[in-house]
Amino acid sequence: EAQRLVGRALGEAAAGEAMAAKMQSRVDEIRRKVESQPGRSKPSVFHEMWHEPIMTSGPGTIMDDLIRLAGGINVAADAKTLYPEYSLEALIAKNPDVIVHTEHADSTHLKTKGWSSLKAVKEGKVYRLTDDLVSRAGPRIVDGLEELARVLHPDAFKQ
Repeated sequence: EAQRLVGRALGEAAAGEAMAAKMQSRVDEIRRKVESQPGRSKPSVFHEMWHEPIMTSGPGTIMDDLIRLAGGINVAADAKTLYPEYSLEALIAKNPDVIVHTEHADSTHLKTKGWSSLKAVKEGKVYRLTDDLVSRAGPRIVDGLEELARVLHPDAFKQ
């Protein structure tokens, strides 16, 4: 919708519509790939925004939308705020299949007690995403969606 608004504001409504249509087409294609996998499951995902205190993305955030569209389940979808602090105990109880964070996050804490017991850490399913692609609501957000979908469902994107 933002592309349509910007296009209208700049007197370029047709260009805005074209950009929005192109983005929607890519989103639809990514979703088709993810949904077409036989025996597909929805992995639980924890988005680590920060590790001390532990912070994540709750419902209504860009990352929450991306996780859902990429075929995952946000473990913090039941949080009461957009960007809640999260206790290590709560994270251990949720035991996510996948942990994602962006390049500015330090990952040395993953070797510490508690973190090392998590399924995602044990199985090596901790992934660094490109911050510019997953945290800014612009045309490149679709690139971020694809990056996340490839992490969650790599077989869907094999050529």
